[in-house]
Amino acid sequence: MASLNRILVPVDFSEKSQAALRCAAMIGARLGAEIDVMYVWRKPPETASRKDLLTEFTRSAPGHKMMEWLAFFQMRDELEVRGRLSPGAHADVPDAIVEAAEAGKYDLVVMATHGRQGFWHNLKGTITEEVTRRAPCPVVTVRVESPRADTPSDADLHPYDVWP
Repeated sequence: MASLNRILVPVDFSEKSQAALRCAAMIGARLGAEIDVMYVWRKPPETASRKDLLTEFTRSAPGHKMMEWLAFFQMRDELEVRGRLSPGAHADVPDAIVEAAEAGKYDLVVMATHGRQGFWHNLKGTITEEVTRRAPCPVVTVRVESPRADTPSDADLHPYDVWP
């Protein structure tokens, strides 16, 4: 069996992305894998350099979310979790994820699926489906259903299931 050393987790900072990151954290903790949390961000037009891009991102709402999510995992010694920023627009997201998976030589991609159906799904498909078709490595998809009355409480879940 091939080892899993590097895991890429594309996020949009939704609750569904949070669930995918928790899943990746459980896999990473068990296998000793590094985890990169990736966000595709539409950069401001005036951003010229990579340094300017990072500065602008850290000032943005998604930048604050990324720092919050990474800080949560920095408190845990058994995981190495890093942030990864890719410039692009919404239409560029599947390409950015696949390119990152190829360039970073990731062993696994873990990402949320939003479970879209109907007209828009039939017309365009989903980001998750496109990444699953094109990724150079296995893709684990995490789908979060609405909580039911018989689901466990936070106290019953794994420590990575409790989020700040």
